[in-house]
Amino acid sequence: MKKKFALLLTMLLLAFSLTACGEKGKDNENINVTEMKVEKYVTLGEYKGLAVTAPKVAVNPAEKEQLMRQVFNQYITKEKDGILEGTVKNGDYVNIDYEGKKDGVAFAGGTAAGQSLGIGTNQFIPGFESGLIGVNVGETVDLNLTFPENYGNAELAGQAVVFTVTVNFIYPEFKDEIIASWGEDVYKTVDELDAYIENYLLSMAQSNYDYVVENAVVTQFIQNCVFAEKLPQEMIDNYRVRLMESVEAEATMYGMDAESYCQYVNGMVLADFLDMYAEVSAKQVIALQTLANKEGLMRTEEELDAAISEAATANGYTNVQEFLGENTREDYREYYMFEDTIAFLVENAVITVQ
Repeated sequence: MKKKFALLLTMLLLAFSLTACGEKGKDNENINVTEMKVEKYVTLGEYKGLAVTAPKVAVNPAEKEQLMRQVFNQYITKEKDGILEGTVKNGDYVNIDYEGKKDGVAFAGGTAAGQSLGIGTNQFIPGFESGLIGVNVGETVDLNLTFPENYGNAELAGQAVVFTVTVNFIYPEFKDEIIASWGEDVYKTVDELDAYIENYLLSMAQSNYDYVVENAVVTQFIQNCVFAEKLPQEMIDNYRVRLMESVEAEATMYGMDAESYCQYVNGMVLADFLDMYAEVSAKQVIALQTLANKEGLMRTEEELDAAISEAATANGYTNVQEFLGENTREDYREYYMFEDTIAFLVENAVITVQ
């Protein structure tokens, strides 16, 4: 769960209802950033040829093998396809129950049932996996082990413990007939499962590449800009509210209050986080809109209507108005401004793949 908020907060805030309010017009009403005179708040720096280092879009064979095994194992049970005879060998995947005790008392996090474990993968502390080699399926053994001195839990580091382990069954090797029995439409053979995992990991690698590149170019772009000493306070306040809503929503997902969640995830007091990144968001919006204006990246009315209509159809809506809901065309104009200016920065960047 733990992660850091990236500088690319504008993308996080683009839920279509999160339009940034800016200057007050002559009628004292809020207007969209696309209508603001943003140029008076920023002087753009260099934005072409930004140097970016990005990860190669490729699949790690070890990661692929591990994920394929995880997907395969989730379908295997003691009653269906699990191997119920024989002894555990190095390289086997086994299903186990275990309980860890220190001085005869079970310790937190040391007990599990139906755990999948690859023998020789070094998932567990030294001696655990090797201690199961030669154990019969259905047998229960006690493993006298010692946690490493540098173990993350100070109460267990360097401590002698006993793990009582039962080997429930051994997972079979990959077989077409086993996979076919699952009744899945996407994969029915080992090769099809392999291809499915390959494509999934490639899509994840591409998403990571895109994120790294976009975050890097926006970060550099903002760093190269010079901002006015005073930015529109209404815009900053608006983003503060939106960020708070985002943090509260995420915190609720994990059963935490917003303050605790923010400190855990971002290592910051909630108020400080909101103050800092509300201003960061405002700067991004202002700078990106200024760039869009300068490079003529704003979509025409016809292009905007076509994009909204296409989005409505892609999301299964029968008409545009239903798709828009409480949002407006201007909300989407701003969204596409973000999308197009970031794409422009990426297209003009110098990207080195490692």
